[in-house]
Amino acid sequence: MSDVESVRRGLEILRVVNEEVGLTLAEIATRSELSRGTAYRMLYTLEIAGFVERHGVGHYPTHHVRCLSHGYDDDWTCEAAGPLVRELGAQLLWPITLSEPSFGAALVRDTTDSSSPFVLNATRIGFRMSMVNTASGRVLLAHSSEEQRKGLLDQHATARNVEVESASRAVAQCGRTFDTICERGYDVLPVQNGRQTAIAVPVINDAGTPIAALALRYFNAAMPYTEALRRFVDPLQHTAQQIAREVDRRERAFN
Repeated sequence: MSDVESVRRGLEILRVVNEEVGLTLAEIATRSELSRGTAYRMLYTLEIAGFVERHGVGHYPTHHVRCLSHGYDDDWTCEAAGPLVRELGAQLLWPITLSEPSFGAALVRDTTDSSSPFVLNATRIGFRMSMVNTASGRVLLAHSSEEQRKGLLDQHATARNVEVESASRAVAQCGRTFDTICERGYDVLPVQNGRQTAIAVPVINDAGTPIAALALRYFNAAMPYTEALRRFVDPLQHTAQQIAREVDRRERAFN
């Protein structure tokens, strides 16, 4: 096998692992159209290099994969937020996601799903969540200005192929007003699978703009709603403030 062909196959394996987390060796070999032996060797190399990690029979991309985009775009999560998100995940164990507004969706930029023992359905980096039906999306909308909120709803309607008025009604029917979400500083919403609940807080920069949402998912059967709020809201808000300060510090340093 030539060096060029090895690189191509390695990149294909990395693409497959990043596209859907938790795949087995057999599934990765099938999707990459490689033999199990070749897939195994490529995965082993990527694991040694720190780009892939294995939990049980599943394979997951590490934060080093995201860092490959450095220089292509302003990937502020790679160095500024990533270490803080992983530290919070190690502390609380429940899965954490960091999402930013991206053309009418809450785009997952970082997640601790691969290292959490309490994952039901893994969320991958790059997954686009609804702005109106998720705690992360709603907390971003709630802390946005009226102009920013209208722009996000317009983008949401375009991306989801729905009327802007329908999107606005969906937000209004969420059961929590934006004023209430802003007043308490977080939002809570059941996850669609019905077995989990998400708690989300905003990451707000010096300009008062919500640049991201930091969220945690927990099993409803594990603890009462009030206990989850008592245990998780303060650590989430503390980490969100740390992320905001670090992002602002880096922006000042580059300007």
